Amino acid sequence: MRNFFIRSFETLINFFVVVAIVILVLFATAALLGFGDMHRMDSPPRLLFAAAVLLGGGIYLILIAGFLYLVLGIYDNTRRAAEALEKMASR
Repeated sequence: MRNFFIRSFETLINFFVVVAIVILVLFATAALLGFGDMHRMDSPPRLLFAAAVLLGGGIYLILIAGFLYLVLGIYDNTRRAAEALEKMASR
């Protein structure tokens, strides 16, 4: 049962990353096309704003997904270390 929850968590992280990438690209596209307040003359260039959205969102996504994958990696390493210790103890 424990493995089910761990694998489900891993699947959920993968799903979150894919959905976040799609949303990030959609927001950058919306920024590039100028949805929102297009009438203001003092707004920054759309290409620069779209690049900022991609860069900021990409960094955020890398940090969040990296931390989540780090948690899974710690779990896997702990499990393997426990199995190795049990194997050594049975000798």
